[in-house]
Amino acid sequence: MKRQKNKVDENKFSKIIKWFLLAASIVVIVYFVIYIVISLDSVKDIQTMNVKLRIGDYVGFNLDPESLNFGTVLPGSGSTRTVTLRSENPLKVHISFEGDTAKWMNVSKNNFILNGTETVGFSITAPNDSNLGNYNGKVIILFTKP
Repeated sequence: MKRQKNKVDENKFSKIIKWFLLAASIVVIVYFVIYIVISLDSVKDIQTMNVKLRIGDYVGFNLDPESLNFGTVLPGSGSTRTVTLRSENPLKVHISFEGDTAKWMNVSKNNFILNGTETVGFSITAPNDSNLGNYNGKVIILFTKP
């Protein structure tokens, strides 16, 4: 009789532990989902622009409005383009670069609050020892809540 009672108590205890673990798991999942939703809500927009540069033995330009095309430059020289950013609501702006051209790029302003209209200058300088050819990259503009 006592053995049967111990077995019943063990089963009850086991069920309580299982329910507790299930409840704890649900709480952790809910907190994780809330954290993800809050994090995603702070990002308002991400814009990417293709960057194109040709290093050649002559100088040329390209005013393609669909990308940051810096045209053709000589090794050791550079080019500049501007982009106008607009927002009706204040947004924090962070600009980063990727690709072949990333290490050669500079931006006139970064990590700033956009409130209205701002013109941002992008410049690129080809190293003196760079090989002739086409180089590509991306500009990534992240807009978040200030």
